[in-house]
Amino acid sequence: PTQGNWDWNVDAGQIWEMQQAQQRGVSTFISSAWSEPAWMKTNNSVINGGHLRRDQYQAYADYLARYVIGYKNHFGLKISAISPSNEPNLVSTYQTNEWTAAEFDTFMKSYLNPTLKKLHVAAQVYLPEEVTWADDLASATLSDPAASVGVSAVAAHDYAFGSPTPFADAQAQGKHQWMSEVSGGSTDPGDISDALKWAYEIQSHLSTANTNSWDWWIGVEPHAPTSGDGQALIYLDTANNVYTPAKRLFSIGNFSRFIRPGYVRIGATDNPATGIYTSAYKNPQNN
Repeated sequence: PTQGNWDWNVDAGQIWEMQQAQQRGVSTFISSAWSEPAWMKTNNSVINGGHLRRDQYQAYADYLARYVIGYKNHFGLKISAISPSNEPNLVSTYQTNEWTAAEFDTFMKSYLNPTLKKLHVAAQVYLPEEVTWADDLASATLSDPAASVGVSAVAAHDYAFGSPTPFADAQAQGKHQWMSEVSGGSTDPGDISDALKWAYEIQSHLSTANTNSWDWWIGVEPHAPTSGDGQALIYLDTANNVYTPAKRLFSIGNFSRFIRPGYVRIGATDNPATGIYTSAYKNPQNN
């Protein structure tokens, strides 16, 4: 919004998509803030980084809380979790913001936690969403009980495509670990090696890093697949009125289809033979 003025129509396309998903059974929506409103920031811009001004901490806490309230009241959409920052260790010409570990700690402890409680907002909070699989910007928050109490999940992206390891502090406190964004791959939708690459990435996160959630960015792109950058799961070639699913859609889909929310990972031999990787999951309702 501009200062003191909310425009609930600005994300009409996103809201339509969320409502369509909800009609088809999707019940969990998470929202990540790529930037605070420009007037809250040190650089007075939503792009090129910039920090949240200290005199705007309360305004931003109110903003996040009222976003959740507004989506429910205006659009019937329940936001399950929010992230106060997306990739806080990256500065770019698109919407970005910068946070230090100490800033996260202060904001959570003194502003966001009490504001969500005061306004009876039940949405969970996840952070810090660094560009790569790292949690150092969550360190001050997790070591401060008054701040950590409001954090449900320690989340990060995985654009380094490395060998993910667990977040020790998050695990010690019983908090979930979320891989909340990754993408990029072959522009050939029929590339099975690309699909297998992503199957291995998911397997590594689930069986090695103890990740509880793994999320792909982006679902659909409106162009022919070879003209893109390998980020989509489905390509909409609007010029020819055809759609093309990428092979990685099916490798990701096999995990999400057969490992359902609430399932628990149990023991299995991770690498029983060359090129073969296994993990096992149990439905606690029927074992």
